[in-house]
Amino acid sequence: MKNIILAILISTIFFSCAFMKKEVKKKEITKEDSVLFIKYLALKNKGKEIKKQEEILLNLYKKYPHSKGILKELIEYYKRDAKYDKMKFYVDELLKIDPNNLKVLSYKASIEMLKNRFPLKVVKKMHEIDPSNRDVLFMLGNYYYKDGDYKNAEPYFEQLVKLYGDKKAMLINVWLHLKKYEKIFKLVKKDEKLKGMLFRYFVLNKKTSQFYEYYLSNRKKLNKYEKAEFYYALFFILKNDAKEFIKTHPENRKEIEFYYASFLLENKNMNDDKEGAELFKKILKRSPKNIDAYKYIFKYAVIYKDKAMIKKYFSEYLKKSNDYTLVYPLFFQMVKSGIKIPEQFYMSIEYKKMKPSSSLAYISTLLSLKRYDEVGRFLKFFKTTNFKDEDIKTYNYLLLQYYMGKKDVKNMRAVYQNMIKLDRKNVSAMNFYAYSLLILGKNKKEALEILEKAYEIKKDDPAILDSLGWAYFENGDLKNAEKYIDMALKKMPNDAEILYHKAKIFQKKGKKKEAIEYMEKAMKNKNSGSDYIDFEKELKALGAFTDIH
Repeated sequence: MKNIILAILISTIFFSCAFMKKEVKKKEITKEDSVLFIKYLALKNKGKEIKKQEEILLNLYKKYPHSKGILKELIEYYKRDAKYDKMKFYVDELLKIDPNNLKVLSYKASIEMLKNRFPLKVVKKMHEIDPSNRDVLFMLGNYYYKDGDYKNAEPYFEQLVKLYGDKKAMLINVWLHLKKYEKIFKLVKKDEKLKGMLFRYFVLNKKTSQFYEYYLSNRKKLNKYEKAEFYYALFFILKNDAKEFIKTHPENRKEIEFYYASFLLENKNMNDDKEGAELFKKILKRSPKNIDAYKYIFKYAVIYKDKAMIKKYFSEYLKKSNDYTLVYPLFFQMVKSGIKIPEQFYMSIEYKKMKPSSSLAYISTLLSLKRYDEVGRFLKFFKTTNFKDEDIKTYNYLLLQYYMGKKDVKNMRAVYQNMIKLDRKNVSAMNFYAYSLLILGKNKKEALEILEKAYEIKKDDPAILDSLGWAYFENGDLKNAEKYIDMALKKMPNDAEILYHKAKIFQKKGKKKEAIEYMEKAMKNKNSGSDYIDFEKELKALGAFTDIH
């Protein structure tokens, strides 16, 4: 066994010696030296007799000066012992034999850097051997960056970003020095965190001029929200010097002034609001078609409930802007803020210029807020002149909701009959109208007849099944009520209204425990469609002890 180990070791050292220069004659290792090398390895593994290890390696080196294996061991030995001058000697010797050994070159570079010298030639050599080496790319980029040579630093950091996604911040710094703002913009556009870091750099270092240069280089690529983001950061840096900045940039004064006015209204300091509004008034005198300026004027006027201001600028907006996109958003803001919309506003609108979808959305929003009186005031003047068939269909449903909310059965029936004339198989209209009658407690027999017809048209619709079951319940037919409610429940087991109806059936049958169980399930699944049901009241009526949150 011992002879086999010796043979392997001899072979290892022999091949290590084979890579010497051609003029150096290969020297065979003796058996005695192989034994000596084994002894060295044993001492190294045990960490014993450090000086003895050095002595063995030096003796072997004298006999085999071109053995890569022995040179590597000497390098590692002096590295462990922190004797870098001696280590350097053997590194240089090994590089004579193996000049493209990246690991050995990195040792040479490290030794130089320990002496506070950057080994530029060595690191460049390493880059030639392995152009994509991460550490080498950073060392070269960082060397040139610290030296202020940003042009030479650039390609190395570009490679790091391209190959590894590394050092983006360093590359941005390089580009800032080189004023390559378009490249920065392209890089940060894909990374919100990076953009935030860039903005913080400008803000914290108060780099006003450079920030503005960066903006101007990329202005054409920005939408109005991105422009606002830039200007708000800029005004944050400038603080009280913002007005002076506007004066000193007359070539772009209108744009800067607009974003400064919006900044004053958007920031948290309420004391800035009036100044922002006054600035927007000046902007509208100069540019009466500026839709965004009207948007901010309306926002300010609604917040401060300045009805005179709303009236003045709403009239100007309709006359001068030839735009109707702000009409319904303004109305909605007024309603939410408790400001009564003058009927004159509704009268002054040319509804044929309004998008049908916008008009329908406004009515729907008012209905969801249960602002039935406001819907009524709007409908007095509203015209459907530009509505298509689908728009009319949606409009009729909204009218049904409105009259149901007003408990106006007469007008609700008129709308329903009109819808059925247009489509005799309109089961959605049948269901909505009939179920509304049941909720209002009106014309229960009429509701049942309509729902029976709807069921014949569409027998598998869970909404029809539920409504039909409830119509039977309201008309005193408990057997059929349970039949259709159970059919609906199989199709929609978590629907709050169906569960509620099932609970009421159990209550009617005197099954209190089951009634409470289903009522609690219904309450857990309640939604906007079941908001007319007071589940807490129902549970109390059943005598349930519940912890309702």
